[in-house]
Amino acid sequence: MSARDALFGATLPEETVEVGGESVTVRGLTTAGRDVIELAVRSGESFRPAILRATCYLDGSPLFGEDDKVAEIPAHVAEPLVNAAVRVSAMTVEEANELEGN
Repeated sequence: MSARDALFGATLPEETVEVGGESVTVRGLTTAGRDVIELAVRSGESFRPAILRATCYLDGSPLFGEDDKVAEIPAHVAEPLVNAAVRVSAMTVEEANELEGN
């Protein structure tokens, strides 16, 4: 397999997290998706809501819409999704901390 085939033929990793009795699919980010997260954070959105918006799906559709107040989700419910999103997006702890503003 060539490098190009490996790069362009790769599939995004996924992880399933149970929330409220439903299976939420957390998909890894593309390189463009990671840029979107960084831009959202630089524009004032917090890291956790930004990554949840970009990675969480229910039955193949985005879990969160533009008008959803993702920042208001209780941390104990959101954190398993955030942790899965960081893992499947191949983010390092340092990158996540930097985007969180730590």
